[in-house]
Amino acid sequence: MLSIVTLGNFKKRVKWGKRHMRSKKRSKLSQSIQAVAILPVLLFSIIIAIFAARLFEKEMNIEAEEELSALCTNLSTMYDIKYPGDYRLDTGDGTKIYKGDTDITSDLSLVNAVAQSADCDATFFYSDTRIHTTFTDNKGKLIIGTGAAEDIIEKVYKAGETAFYRDIYLYGDSYYVYYMPIKNSDDEVVGMMSVAKSKERLSSVTNKTIIPLVAACFLLAAFVAFLIHLYFRGIIKVLETIRQFVTNISSGNLNLELDGSVTQRSDELGDIGRSIVNMQSSLRDIFEKDPLTKLDNRRSCYRKINNIINKAKVSEIPYSIAIGDIDFFKKVNDTYGHACGDEVLKVVAKKLQSHMKKIGCVARWGGEEFLLAFDHFCAEEAKESLEEFLEVIRGTVIKFDDLDIKVTMTFGITEGDSDDIVTLVREADEKLYYGKENGRTRVVL
Repeated sequence: MLSIVTLGNFKKRVKWGKRHMRSKKRSKLSQSIQAVAILPVLLFSIIIAIFAARLFEKEMNIEAEEELSALCTNLSTMYDIKYPGDYRLDTGDGTKIYKGDTDITSDLSLVNAVAQSADCDATFFYSDTRIHTTFTDNKGKLIIGTGAAEDIIEKVYKAGETAFYRDIYLYGDSYYVYYMPIKNSDDEVVGMMSVAKSKERLSSVTNKTIIPLVAACFLLAAFVAFLIHLYFRGIIKVLETIRQFVTNISSGNLNLELDGSVTQRSDELGDIGRSIVNMQSSLRDIFEKDPLTKLDNRRSCYRKINNIINKAKVSEIPYSIAIGDIDFFKKVNDTYGHACGDEVLKVVAKKLQSHMKKIGCVARWGGEEFLLAFDHFCAEEAKESLEEFLEVIRGTVIKFDDLDIKVTMTFGITEGDSDDIVTLVREADEKLYYGKENGRTRVVL
């Protein structure tokens, strides 16, 4: 009872603390740390970019063409590797595109892979029609089934030549675009591959780039900033995990596990995480365990029985509740002292916990009484199980100083035909009382 009261006061203080914290403006630690670390690097990069933009303008077109040419070639090669064979139009309804024996009409994975890896847009044309593309309209819908400009069709599809365009206006933006013909094994041109990169995105890169030596310095600075970002992002992620875990503990949820990515760390954050887990374990022992027997207390037992009841409502699986009492326990205390009585309780509790390990749960209910919940057991099955346990207890010798002590137990069982725990416990207690009045060392159903 003391544990429950203490936990209630603890929760009230925690709730007050949460409201107090919410009333304050939260500072984003992650943003502050990363800004302080990365800002100097970014400022340095911007200064270099301002002076380098004009010098690099002439090189931009060459680099763009080489990059898009390589991406276009890679995209074509990826189609050949993934789908060996020639391209062909389905001779049935004429709406499906095959490569070899595979229908590739709806496979956008390759253009998506290239687009994501290089921050660009990729398109596969069969004949002069877009079949696969990453371009979308202003509603986010893929622009499939459209054609290319007539001059592009003439040069690439009909003449079989590659083409690079430095300024093509596509779907509301200006692009660098590289086109190359795709051919079957008989050298017949059957379509086109294209890779497009927004001039606006490339211009932002250009503004951060200078002649090769300075460009290398800029890339190094950007790389350092990226590493700093990753490093602090990882730290902030760990701190956030710890914060959420502590919040759950402070809310009274003492059974969650802290993510292994925290507890397995070998640094100070790992030490903090492991210390919090130890604190959680200590709190769980205080609020959910009986200090003498280490069994669940009433609060913890009620929660577990509720879980069993809720599960039974859904699955209609039987369950049973039992209360057990050590026979003539007061005589043990009066004859041998309370220290001996405590040892008897601990031994009996250990035996009960071992017996119930895979079939339910057990809690110290008070004094020498124990409450048991049998999951998946009807009353008859629970009775058979407890009769087996009685044989174990009867044969157990409890050592205390130079004494050999034996005890017996009596149990009352009721089947889980109600979702009211109080009612179930009362029914089991009535059967226990009957057993105590009619000879003890038995199981009453």
